[in-house]
Amino acid sequence: MIATQLRIYALACMALLVAGCNESSTPANINDGSELSISLNEDSLIVGEKLQFSVLLTSPNGDTTNITQSVSVESHNAQVLKKDDNGQLVAMATGNAGISTTYRGLSASTTVEVSPHEVRSLFIDTPHIQLLPASSKQVQVLVYLSNHTNKPLFNVDWITESDNVASIDRQGIITANSSGTARFQASFGDFSTELIVDVPDEQNLASARLVFNTVDIQLPQEGSALIRSYLELSSGSVIDATDVTEWAADDPSIIKLSDADNQIKIQPLAPGQTTITASLKIGDHGFENQQNVTVSAAKLSHLIIAAESVQGGNDNIPEIPAGASLALSATAFYDDGQSLDVTHSVDWKASPQAPFQLINNGKNTGTIIGLHPGTAPVSITLNGQADEATLVVSDAEITDLSIDNKTPSTMLIGLPWQYKLNATFADGTHTDVTNQAAWFSSAPEVATINTYQDNPGLVAPLRKGTTEIEATFAGITATKHIDVTDAHITGIHLTPKDSIVLNTGDEITLTAKAALSDDSLLDITHAVSWYSTDSGIASVQSVYHNLPGTLHARSPGNTSVSAVLNYIGSKNLPITVANGEIIAVTIDPPTITIPLGSTYTFKALAEHKNGHKQDVAVDAEWQSDDASILEVLGEGTTKTHRLGDTQLRVNYKGFNHFADVRVADAEIDYLEIIGELPIHSGGKTKISNELSVRAFYTDGSYIDVDEGIQWATTNPIYIELENGDTALGIASGETEISATYAGVTGHGAVTVEPTPYSYTITEVETIGESFDTYYIATLAELENPSAFNGMRVQWDTYFRDDTNRLLANLGTLHTISGETTKVRLDPEFPKVNPNIKKTLHILPTCRRAYRVFSYDDDGWMKLHTLETGTDVTFSGFKDADFTWEHEDGKFVTSHMTMEHSAHTFIKLDLQGKLPPKANDVMSVRVPGCESS
Repeated sequence: MIATQLRIYALACMALLVAGCNESSTPANINDGSELSISLNEDSLIVGEKLQFSVLLTSPNGDTTNITQSVSVESHNAQVLKKDDNGQLVAMATGNAGISTTYRGLSASTTVEVSPHEVRSLFIDTPHIQLLPASSKQVQVLVYLSNHTNKPLFNVDWITESDNVASIDRQGIITANSSGTARFQASFGDFSTELIVDVPDEQNLASARLVFNTVDIQLPQEGSALIRSYLELSSGSVIDATDVTEWAADDPSIIKLSDADNQIKIQPLAPGQTTITASLKIGDHGFENQQNVTVSAAKLSHLIIAAESVQGGNDNIPEIPAGASLALSATAFYDDGQSLDVTHSVDWKASPQAPFQLINNGKNTGTIIGLHPGTAPVSITLNGQADEATLVVSDAEITDLSIDNKTPSTMLIGLPWQYKLNATFADGTHTDVTNQAAWFSSAPEVATINTYQDNPGLVAPLRKGTTEIEATFAGITATKHIDVTDAHITGIHLTPKDSIVLNTGDEITLTAKAALSDDSLLDITHAVSWYSTDSGIASVQSVYHNLPGTLHARSPGNTSVSAVLNYIGSKNLPITVANGEIIAVTIDPPTITIPLGSTYTFKALAEHKNGHKQDVAVDAEWQSDDASILEVLGEGTTKTHRLGDTQLRVNYKGFNHFADVRVADAEIDYLEIIGELPIHSGGKTKISNELSVRAFYTDGSYIDVDEGIQWATTNPIYIELENGDTALGIASGETEISATYAGVTGHGAVTVEPTPYSYTITEVETIGESFDTYYIATLAELENPSAFNGMRVQWDTYFRDDTNRLLANLGTLHTISGETTKVRLDPEFPKVNPNIKKTLHILPTCRRAYRVFSYDDDGWMKLHTLETGTDVTFSGFKDADFTWEHEDGKFVTSHMTMEHSAHTFIKLDLQGKLPPKANDVMSVRVPGCESS
């Protein structure tokens, strides 16, 4: 009986188990305190863009797991953000949309913003690339928007018919599969752009060679250098192979090699000689090259900042207009007389409040871009040594814009070209503004051009046709018509055509022109690969150098130079480097007056019998007749120490010359502003009561300046000046104030504190109807209301009781007899009444700062308050002055000319000035109002 019962019980258990196997298992809810969150790749989308996000599960101990693939994220506003047929969320219209998801009892949500900015053009950061077989590279697709900014696009769809040559994934990573040329097209909305990928074949690789962008390197122990490797193909094409090359130092105790900004950095460790070996393996092909490196025991003595295009050190750095750029260089001088360009090795610094932007890393290190008028120092440091230069940004207006006439108007398919844009300013300054301009092609299917990215102005010709290249800067536009031809190269001709005789140290520029199948000629100097049969006698810069075609005579002897592109080569050009006979050496300038305490660099010009002159200052011997007046620092650079007259002498290969030098009274070198300026938004402060000025001279002495100081603000959005000596606080934040004395300007940091004149409304009573309406408001924190009687105010309120939308309305405050906390508010726009628990701002200085929320193509602008992001209503702002700082650093002031019927949009009278863009901060002077 018992056995029978056990059998029945066992069968029942098995039945239950089988039944359980046929039911789906639902994971239990998570109740251990874990949190679910949605992480957005970007805070804002544009219409047509797909949302990129991650869903993250965070455990109580902080561990995070990406569960994006395990959940579904839903949009709560399909008009703004909608799922497509592939299940991806796509921005459909301007606005905000909430999204949410759930996972095992947990939930998460966030809000996605779709901005109103429209796409103007589509770009690829590197539109034409060359890949070695089996290698990969990532490209980035960007859109240029109507608010004058660029935005990267992710998860882009690519179209190609050349998958066998190269493939590309949705993240833009291209992989070379086989030899040939592949074309890829990326599209977004109505815009498209193309990418060309070239992969070399066996013939091209068979006779390729690995080369460097340097010759033999000589370094002091306290210096460094950078090196790149390139693979020169037999076709004449060149591929940067630095990142796929194996690098090694034969003696690692002398130098250390490391990666630095897509280059290899050579860091000396000890004096001696060694060799760098670079090797590259591609399939069955192996390439190798060596570079000699000599490290001396020289010690760093001093540094000097200079403008690359100007001789004479930091005393001769020119002023630059706002919007222009200037390349600075850093030179290190060593105790053995050697000098070294250390622009990419020093630590560059400038104040964040400086009137210029300093680029302190990358290929443009040392470049400054003027933002607005003002003066500020820039400094460099290296191994305990330092130098400082004062930079002046002027207010000169741009008068002309032109695309460099050296750029060709005829282009070959597949041969990219870097265009340059030159700006001319009213003070006669000419500057390259290529990087600051917006570039467009009228026919991107014929030729694309990059803008605002790694290679601005780079034109990639795609197919036969014509297009207009357009560049815009500071509201001015320059255009250039180009023809893309499908003609092919039949020959390459060099200029000069005949043999060349040079002296050691000479430099000349060669040009290469392609003879095309349509009988035309095309300058391809910057596109060909240049070769010298003996670079020890004469070296020539190739396509991977800064100045292709530049020939440098190094030592006596005979060599030849040629150029190659697309398997077509030029004839060899014979070069003879002679023992040039020097007939005289002169110092330039021969007579000069230098201020006490400053430095100056002289030239030593060696004149040869053939009439050629060259600067030999680096190799000459220099001596001062009186080192207590003028000290020689080396290589023609000097420093003055006391007043007097002396002579500077030079000797080069037995030739002597002297210059007369007078050291005059020291000049003011810089100004220091002493003290702190206490000021808050809406407040006034008399500057001379709080700040003083000290003038430092080139000899290190100083004086305290009591009279003749001109005060100015570097940013009128934060501070304005009244009567030359009174500062009016507008917006809270960090800014600068400047003092000018005897033509020299100094700057001091100022913190504008938040306004103390903001009060919470605790009670509101509405009196009257329609346009006769006014309000009695209680401001609980208000003290001494009579001090604010008749002043303009602005308050935040709900729009028609819609708690999701706030408006900021302008009005006037009046005191009520006998009341200490109640005031009367007369609105400019009666329909926007005050609400309790909202803020009222009193405007004692009649100034207010706002942030631009949007500026559309029709010129309508919407502003938000800085404090709460509230929509501003513009009743009472007619003819108000609005001031903002545009992207080129200039401050623009314009009148309000039109108010939209919605009262939250206005138009400005720009008169050809640059329009504001989203997120710009603007200050406004409220009309009909006098500051207290």
